[in-house]
Amino acid sequence: VGQADAILVRQGSTVVLVDSGLDERVVTALVRNNVHHIDAVFVTHWDEDHWGGLPAVLEQFSVGTIAVAADALEDAPAEVLNRPGVEYRQVRRGDTVDIGSFCARVMWPFESVNGEGNEDSLVLLLSYVQEGKGLRILLTGDAELDQEREFVQEVGDIDVLKLGHHGSKVSVDGELLDVLKPELSLASAGEGNRYGHPSDACIDAVKEAGGVFACTIEHGDITVTPTANGFAMRCQRP
Repeated sequence: VGQADAILVRQGSTVVLVDSGLDERVVTALVRNNVHHIDAVFVTHWDEDHWGGLPAVLEQFSVGTIAVAADALEDAPAEVLNRPGVEYRQVRRGDTVDIGSFCARVMWPFESVNGEGNEDSLVLLLSYVQEGKGLRILLTGDAELDQEREFVQEVGDIDVLKLGHHGSKVSVDGELLDVLKPELSLASAGEGNRYGHPSDACIDAVKEAGGVFACTIEHGDITVTPTANGFAMRCQRP
């Protein structure tokens, strides 16, 4: 979806979208991935590259719930409010949401927010345990080091990290990676973006920590699937 975030979480017939890109490209991506309905959309915060595609999603798909961090609904763009048949939900730290056999736990923010800044980003820890398969993924929105340090010890060892703020230079460092120990770190960014995302500092930190780095710029859609031995990664572009 370019310089934006849109993460599809799917297990069985349950489909959840975490952020919805910047524009209509998210609809094309969802169709490409055989999505027909969406049970819930989590909007991490109100930067346009995290919600801008939501009006198009609401026009194209049946959406059950739109979820945001506590009190961020008050500052929601008018385009996404008062949609018939859509439930609006605010979630707080410690809340859990089941997505099929995945459990999404809210790790951040600690307090109520208006959702306007990167520091307000909703952070979700996804856990999957079923039939001997286990997978832990941290979805960080645009959260950066100052926020991540507040909850990272509680998260502990994970398998996959969705890097905060498109892999900016303040999204991660060696100290944080020593705690999380992700085997795979992913950045969602757009080719030629003016911010220089993902940053060399971020990429170097991931590689120095012994993890694998991958970005949507090179690989397009990146799919992570639990397996008996951990997880498998499949890319739209090799």
